[in-house]
This record gives sequence, C-alpha cells and structure tokens, in this order.
Amino acid sequence: DASVASCGTSCSACTSVANGTPSCDGIRCGFTCNAGFHRCGSACADNTSVATCGTSCSACTSTANSTPACDGVSCGFTCNYGFHLCGNACAADSAANCGATCSPCPAVANGQATCSANTCGFSCSSGFEPYAGQCIAAATWTKLTPATSPPARYRHAMAYDSLHGRVLLFGGNGTSGKLADTWEWDGTTWAQRAPVTSPAPRDNHQLVYDAGRDRAVLFGGYNGTASFNETWEWDGSNWTLRTPATSPAACSSNCRMAYDAQRRRVLLVLGSETWEWDGTNWTKRSPATSPTWGVEQALAYDASRGRVVLFGGWAYATPKPTDTWEWDGTDWTLRSPATFPPGRTSPAMAFGTVRNRVLLFGGFDSSSKFLSDTWDWDGTTWSKRLTATSPSARDEAAMAWDAQRGRMVLFGGWGYMALGDTWVFEP
Repeated sequence: DASVASCGTSCSACTSVANGTPSCDGIRCGFTCNAGFHRCGSACADNTSVATCGTSCSACTSTANSTPACDGVSCGFTCNYGFHLCGNACAADSAANCGATCSPCPAVANGQATCSANTCGFSCSSGFEPYAGQCIAAATWTKLTPATSPPARYRHAMAYDSLHGRVLLFGGNGTSGKLADTWEWDGTTWAQRAPVTSPAPRDNHQLVYDAGRDRAVLFGGYNGTASFNETWEWDGSNWTLRTPATSPAACSSNCRMAYDAQRRRVLLVLGSETWEWDGTNWTKRSPATSPTWGVEQALAYDASRGRVVLFGGWAYATPKPTDTWEWDGTDWTLRSPATFPPGRTSPAMAFGTVRNRVLLFGGFDSSSKFLSDTWDWDGTTWSKRLTATSPSARDEAAMAWDAQRGRMVLFGGWGYMALGDTWVFEP
C-alpha cells in the first residue's frame, strides 16, 4: 500500500528529508517539500536561497554594490545602502543619478546639487544661504561702534525720515526712567536734536513716517502712570502737537502703527480697532474682520504688495499666537503660510526695499525666553534667515529701514537689561 511505514513490495519504511515530508506512491518511496521550499535533486531547498534559486536550482550571481536575492522563482538583487537601482545596475546615491529616474539634479548657482533619500536638493557655498530654492548672498548683521550713541533703552520708537535721509528715534525707557530725547542716525553716527517743543517722556509709543506729507507721526505712549492719546508730528527740526477733532483712546503696548503708502494714511491698530490718520483727523474704520488680540504685536507696511502686515502679539495667554494678518485698506485677512516664526511678543519688524521683504527680529516667546532669530515675509510664507552673527536675544527693540543706505537699522531693546547697541542688517 501507500504507507510510508511499509512502502511497496519491499514493505520498506520511507526515510525523512530535511524540510520535506516522506511519501509513498504504492511502489516506491519519495518526498514532497514543505511550504517555502522546493525540490533540488534529492533535497528540499529554501525558496529564497540564492544558492539554489527557482526550479533550476541555480546560484544567483552578485552585481556590483548589491546583494543577490531570490524571489522563489528567479534571481535578482537589492542595492546596498547608499546605492539605488538604475537600470540593471546599482548606482551610488549622487546628484548625477538621483532617485528612481536616475536623473541628474539641476545645478544651483553659488551652491552644489545634492541627492538624499532619492530626492534632489542643494547645499550653498560659503558666504551664501539657502533661500526660496536658491543660494543667495548670506545676510549679515553687523554691530557698529558710532562715535555718539543714545543711552541704552527699550520700548522706544524709530522711523526713517526720507526727506532728510535720517533714521529718527524718540523716547523709550532707560536706566534713569522714561525718556523724551530725539536722535537721528545718518548712517555713521547718532546726533541728538534739540527741538523747541517735544512730547513728554514716555515709552511704548508709536512712530512712523508719513511720506505723503513729509512728517513723522507719533501717537500714544506711557509715562509710568497713564497712557497718552496725543498726536505729535516731527518736521525735521521740531515737534508739533496736533489737535484732531477725533482721536483713538490712549494706548501704549496695546497699539501698533504703520504708514500705508498706497492709501496715504497712517494706520493704527488698537486692540481689535483699526484707525487711520489723514494728516488732519483720525477716522475709525469698520472692517468685517479684525485680529482678535492687540498687545505687543508687530506691524509693518509691505510696500511691494500694498499690504500692512501684522504678526504675533498675545491676549494674556500662552502659547502666544503665530497668526499673520494683512490689511488691504478695507479689511483684515488671516493668512495661512506653510512656514512661520514661533509665537512671540514685542519683536522688531520693518520692510526693506532691497529684497522687498518684511523683516522680523527677536521678541519674547511663550517659554519666557528672549529671541535672536531673523525671519522675513514675502507675501506668501515666512523664511528664517541664516546669519553668522546676530544681535543678542532681546525684545522691545526698534528697527527701521534706512532707504538711502539700503540696510536695516536696529537699536536697543531689553535682554535682562536695557541695551544701547546699534546693528545693521544687510540682506
């Protein structure tokens, strides 16, 4: 009978085979290979064995930079780490033949093409930084040592006076208390002015330059006891207190200001309120949508796109929001950039015309840490700038774009002490 214990006329017991099961066809002994194995001569071989692959039981040969493989039917190979399949060979992961298509990566000016994880990329040469898919000249922060400088301070305000080609600075909080001094930066040094009339000492005031009327406009501030709702203007030699029929409420850290050049209006954001100054009077606007908080945020006019940009701030809660808002002259729009700075209060922010970007520096984050990072906004997303040097971490600094010299000027701030350093950023 077909019993493996007494097979055929000899009644012999069929012997076992490694990885197989004995069998008897009624005449003679045999065997069947277990699952995952196949017959090679008088033995059962592993289906994936590269030494005995497929029904031919052939040995799989190796290919350079690969490991032989068997899928149970035919021989193949897998490329070693650091190599990938290009046709019938394994090529090194490189910019010359990157990814599944084995295509060369595009050349990058001022940098080198790279290939990582089968994806093309690039690295920048020394002196350049990656920015928006290209290598641009690395931005630099440079600390200056002017012969004369304002005393250390924070919560002051600066604006660029385009008529006189000077950066204007007023007030702030110094080591001796609230300040009421007026200074100008000419690109080389600071000079203190001596106007006949001047706003009273204050900090947390707002200052912008109304280019349509060639006047710097100052609003609000805090004297240590109360906030102001005064409107002052600087004509290059003296301060004048204006007396508009209508005015926003007194404010300090809860308001921010920018000059909207396209609409020739000074824009003031006070909490969730939006106001405009036309040189004669303040008008409260009624947008359909408004930012939902208004304390210690940053505000700047994007001249390349005709939008006022607002970032950061808080509503006495942590974490601080990372929202980016834009004003188009009629309404506020909450933007949704793919990349954005961490939330913060009291950063410095201004628009630069060399690269047509809004630049943001520093601030105070949700973990109670002063920041020293530099970001810019191109109207679509935020990009972190990589600089070899940087001002120390701080908030409540002031920054203005020096259009005549094509660089950003930053002065002072608070970093566990009042600061009195002058820095320039060259994009």
